[in-house]
Amino acid sequence: MHRYNVRVDIRTRVAQFIAEHKLLEPGERVVVGLSGGPDSLALYVLLRELGYVPIAAHLDHSLRAESADDARSVAQMIAAWGGEFHHQRADVAGTARREHRSLEEAARRMRYQFLSATALDCGSRTVAVGHTADDQAETVLLHLLRGAGVSGLRGMLPAIDLHQVQRDMPPGRVRLVRPLLCLTRDESARVCLARGLVPRTDPSNADLAFLRNRIRHQLLPNLESYNPAIRRLLVQTAQLMGAHSRLLELAIERGSEMCITPLAGGTLRIDRAGFAELPEAVQQGVAREALAQTLGGREDIALRHVIGLVRFLANPPHSGHAHLMKTLHVYSAGPRLYVSRAHDPSWAVPPSPLWIEAVPGRVVAQAFGASIEFDLTPPPPTAERSTDAWNAWIDFDRVHLPLCLRAAAPADRIRPLGAPQEMRLSDFLARQHVPQFLRRIQPVLADDVRVVWVPGLRIHHEVRLTDHSERALRLRWIARPE
Repeated sequence: MHRYNVRVDIRTRVAQFIAEHKLLEPGERVVVGLSGGPDSLALYVLLRELGYVPIAAHLDHSLRAESADDARSVAQMIAAWGGEFHHQRADVAGTARREHRSLEEAARRMRYQFLSATALDCGSRTVAVGHTADDQAETVLLHLLRGAGVSGLRGMLPAIDLHQVQRDMPPGRVRLVRPLLCLTRDESARVCLARGLVPRTDPSNADLAFLRNRIRHQLLPNLESYNPAIRRLLVQTAQLMGAHSRLLELAIERGSEMCITPLAGGTLRIDRAGFAELPEAVQQGVAREALAQTLGGREDIALRHVIGLVRFLANPPHSGHAHLMKTLHVYSAGPRLYVSRAHDPSWAVPPSPLWIEAVPGRVVAQAFGASIEFDLTPPPPTAERSTDAWNAWIDFDRVHLPLCLRAAAPADRIRPLGAPQEMRLSDFLARQHVPQFLRRIQPVLADDVRVVWVPGLRIHHEVRLTDHSERALRLRWIARPE
């Protein structure tokens, strides 16, 4: 009877948590990250008992000799239930060395890559992981020790777009949910005990070389001597900060859209003037977002890195260049700032030309991380012509098809709109404060006569719309193509 009451109580709380946060649809197929530990096992069986269809996904990190035994044990349990099981073996240590990441970060990235790929292969839109309230308390402390604002102190959210933790995943494809944030680690262990399940133990969870383990085994127990309810209070702090962060996120999202422009090669451009107009809290959020986009994740970003970028934007050093963190480079160029990872040697090879044979239409320029829309219309009134540098109007009868989207060439020349005479394109780019390392991959749209448009900067003066124009071609550069 005691086991039954514990099971119903915990299961009901998880069901209520799922419903409150709209984590899952009734009967939904959901990929479960199943390590074989008590938390992930509890998650799997509870979802199964609540009428969902859990798909077990186990990644063998190859970090321990007995890791293959863990995979076999998990596979046997799932087979006994008649469940679906997906398994992959990964070389986490080798990847960490090649990518100059910590073992924790490499394992985390590869785990989410595996889970997201499994979800797409299975036609699922949701990945569930077994993070508990204890993990939440540890996460809040971890962020506090590294230096964090509201977004860090909110800890882990019950549901997020998987793109936020796995940047290789396109946004809007798969959600990451955490149905056990309402349970403690002891309660997940009780779930396993009540059902006769024997979880696998990972010795690395006791390795004090990892900061999270020192927080779990040393810092939190020490803090409990000051306040026995410290774990509950840390979870409450996360909930409170989560409510505040939702408002701040909206402002940060708008600020990022206004100030940050993705360029080729994974580089971001930040408009310093627009950034300076943002409130301080929003500035820090936009700076964090810029770092996250460049690095492909938020895990290694500390408050000092965010503040460093904010200060660089406000007052760049005389050199105009700095290594903000690890392989991250920051460049100042007049009114703009560029954030980039270590330069890819492939940048020395210009992207292959992309030919546009007919308009209207849309072409994807994957090499430049963008797409271009071409709309053929009557010339609009002057007041309706966009002045955005990423949207251009040209006289269609002054260009010759096919058009070619390619990287700038040394021989290119242009007469920028409004300029009295033609000049070398390289000189124009220098005057526009485009850093030298980006000029090799500067996209240009050209016909067989001239450079027609330098996206983000200017059109050629001779293709502008005039009072005599009869047909207008609208060009729209769209970053991050679908």
